[in-house]
Amino acid sequence: MRLCAGFIVLVIILSGYLADRKRKRQATKGPEFVPTFPILQVDDTTYWGLNSGTISSIDGKSVFTEAEFEMAVPDMDRSKEGFVLFWYTPDNGAATSTLGSDKKHHFVQGYLSNYKPFDTDKLWIPLQTIAMRKTYMYDHDQYNGFIEIWQYSIEAYSNTRGDCEDHSIILCDWLNALGYEARVACGTHKTEGHAWVVLYLGGKELILEATQKRFLSGNGHYPLASTLPDYKPMFMFDHDFHYLPETEGERSHAKSKWVKSSKYTRRSAI
Repeated sequence: MRLCAGFIVLVIILSGYLADRKRKRQATKGPEFVPTFPILQVDDTTYWGLNSGTISSIDGKSVFTEAEFEMAVPDMDRSKEGFVLFWYTPDNGAATSTLGSDKKHHFVQGYLSNYKPFDTDKLWIPLQTIAMRKTYMYDHDQYNGFIEIWQYSIEAYSNTRGDCEDHSIILCDWLNALGYEARVACGTHKTEGHAWVVLYLGGKELILEATQKRFLSGNGHYPLASTLPDYKPMFMFDHDFHYLPETEGERSHAKSKWVKSSKYTRRSAI
């Protein structure tokens, strides 16, 4: 189906990423650091009213509006939905949408809003805080049988339960808000679908794994992506952009191997 703005919608079932995919990790007590800062509360309507937006190709020629997006998303039983939607433009642009806790589809960049729970000049604190704050829980357990639900960043911080995407969304958003170049990476770990954060720092690619609850230290745990070959990203995103590998089948984290495939423009900022 070709939309008037030039977008072609294509539904892709990512079996490797979404089929019974999350790794549940055993939580153990880490270092003594528990923030006492107030938590920003916001409801879904307020958040998406301000943080929803349009997708465009990088050259700005193809724009996909909210109205077109809502018409194009198929009407279905959301409780059975276990896939993400990929959206392609004729000029090789691409975007991804997923189901939020409001049971509506949203482009993945919209789950980030430059939310910073509190300021810190220590890189390890966001990772340790999220790892300690959130308990891993499958979506079907938390959302009454719904297969796949994503939490937006403010929600992911206030809700102390969540899966790998939820851990990664708030961690990436916090790092972006602090000025770090970080992306949420979605793909596979070994044979299971997974989401994590890749941090580009000092010319290196580092993997930040907030679902890992053990072996945390005051200095943080930032392994080089090259030392963890079982992490294989399929797509990435940050506050503004969606990224795909420059060459089909590329699964390294090297920044030079990834290209921007779409830009997200918000109505407003939270």
